[in-house]
Amino acid sequence: ITSTTTYAVYLFALLASTWWAGGLVGLTFGFVRALPLLGVRRSQTPSDLHDTFRTLRRWAQPVARVAAIALVLSGAVLLAAALTGVPA
Repeated sequence: ITSTTTYAVYLFALLASTWWAGGLVGLTFGFVRALPLLGVRRSQTPSDLHDTFRTLRRWAQPVARVAAIALVLSGAVLLAAALTGVPA
């Protein structure tokens, strides 16, 4: 997760209409950020760890695309909310 994504999530949580919506944004971000650790926890040997890293590398591009799309959609929602005066 890039620094830009982290700051965008903080901004999105800050601009959420209620405290629980901001908390949900943070909870979701934290869960997604912790997912790689769940995959590593089963590794018992260096070979297992290398296999896990190989899998993570294979998923890197698709996940990067999903993250970029999510950032663009989040920005569009925030912009639409700001322009219309409707809480995000």
